[in-house]
Amino acid sequence: MYLVQDINKGVKMKILFIILFVSVLFVIVVSICFFYFARRVDSKKGVDDLLNFISNHPHMCSVSLIHNKNKVLCFNENKIIPLASTVKVIYAVAFVKAIKENFLFLHEKIERREIDKFYFENTDGNAHKRWITSENIGDVVTLLQVAQGMMQYSSNACTDYLFSRLGADRIQDIVNEYQLNVHSDIYAINSAMLIPSYLKVNEHMDKRQIKKHLSQMESKEFHKLANKIFHNIVNNDGSINTYLKELPTHFDGHIQKELTKKLPSSTTNEYANLMNQLGNSNKLTREEKQLLDKIMGFSKSNEERLWFKGGSTPFVLTSALYKNANAESFSLAVFIEDYSRLEILWIQKIFKKFLTALLEDPSFRKKAIEMLTNTD
Repeated sequence: MYLVQDINKGVKMKILFIILFVSVLFVIVVSICFFYFARRVDSKKGVDDLLNFISNHPHMCSVSLIHNKNKVLCFNENKIIPLASTVKVIYAVAFVKAIKENFLFLHEKIERREIDKFYFENTDGNAHKRWITSENIGDVVTLLQVAQGMMQYSSNACTDYLFSRLGADRIQDIVNEYQLNVHSDIYAINSAMLIPSYLKVNEHMDKRQIKKHLSQMESKEFHKLANKIFHNIVNNDGSINTYLKELPTHFDGHIQKELTKKLPSSTTNEYANLMNQLGNSNKLTREEKQLLDKIMGFSKSNEERLWFKGGSTPFVLTSALYKNANAESFSLAVFIEDYSRLEILWIQKIFKKFLTALLEDPSFRKKAIEMLTNTD
């Protein structure tokens, strides 16, 4: 009798295991099919889909457009969003000013290793290596090449090197001069990537504790720590090697989200106005604008120029640009944040097409103005 019960119990356990296995397999297959279907749907989306998305998700999106010095579109334009690399526009203007005032010299030569020490493997989408390879950068570079590496390739190493040469005060002076009243502090943003490593090594925190600590950190404390790590890098402090060994801590999605939220932040209103002032006012001389042309790398002449800087993290997409051609000028800023990451992957693929359409397609621009103005 006991033998029969044991056999029945064994059979029931096997049946239960099979049911559980089939259920898990079914969920996996359905998830894969759903993901594949969603990706196929997303791959077919275009600029009209992004326009509709922005219209329907004002809590995630912000757009400001100035056409011939007149604000023609302002959609949720005072929403504060992390800038990512778009903040480098401020660095570029500070650099141009420093050259004009002979604080820095355009063709000063620097050993590339002084820039490379700010480079952290797998943290910039291969931007730094792409700059070195594409521009045939050798062991010695000029300051102009470093500025171009920052703006044209978005090298974070070039950015923090220029931060070390310009100083925080000169960069903040640009924020004040152009009256960017809604703008958080600018700090050594690349060095801040080592903060999770610092917390793991010095405070013995695990990933869960690091995420919680970052979310609760006051901005001043975060900036102070980022600048401390920055100065350790500048001074070749041996502790940096220890932090670099723990760099994979930074790749945790929850930690990256908290780091994104701590980035310098502003609004499309501020950055569209900034680009308009840079291109259409006399705050920059003709020579300074020509130097900005060289740094940005897009412009053809004084009558036809394009200044563009975009930025991204896994959670935000931002851009600021100025275009002048055929007696028309445009100053545009578009910021999108998606902390769920459900939409940002398809948006990323068509983001530049969307910006181009706003500038070059009058019918699409009119449609965007009408749709987003009504929604706002």
